[in-house]
Amino acid sequence: MVEENCEELLSIRFIASEFPTGERHRGRIDTLGIDTEGNPTIIEYKKTENDNIINQGLFYLDWLVDHKGDFEVAAKKKLGNDIEINSDSVMKKLDKSKLYRL
Repeated sequence: MVEENCEELLSIRFIASEFPTGERHRGRIDTLGIDTEGNPTIIEYKKTENDNIINQGLFYLDWLVDHKGDFEVAAKKKLGNDIEINSDSVMKKLDKSKLYRL
């Protein structure tokens, strides 16, 4: 439901669901997207609140910093080669990150 309405609900364009993070990180990002400013966006869904979500977010941020090219390939494959990606702002976005309770 959220993925089909990412743009309307969160101003995020959907790129991928259950996006694999590879051998080193061995995880799957629930939803990968890009916001209206071209910033990579990671959405994780949880049924309960706990501190682990922060650790998981930092873990995926580490992946994103190391794999900007993988993000760009996925974004361009889904949204077209004309999509503007602001992957240099990944570290700056951490300070402005938002947690949504849906």
